[in-house]
Amino acid sequence: MKSFSIFPTIDGIMATERITRKKLSEKIGMRYITLQNKLLGRTEFTREEMFAIQNVFSRKIPLEELFAKSTDAAQKGGLS
Repeated sequence: MKSFSIFPTIDGIMATERITRKKLSEKIGMRYITLQNKLLGRTEFTREEMFAIQNVFSRKIPLEELFAKSTDAAQKGGLS
């Protein structure tokens, strides 16, 4: 079963730019499982991590838009 991120903008950009979660975790120097937990809303991103993710993408999107949460995804994605 696919785990849904609570950040639909990040998911969309990753799909458009063909960046997997594994590749994103490598680019920002974060363990994959840590990134996974943050994308699922189990733990919070630090401001530094947010900037690191923003800098990976070729399109520059304001942090507020990039990290806008989807309550729909949170309900589907396994927030415990």
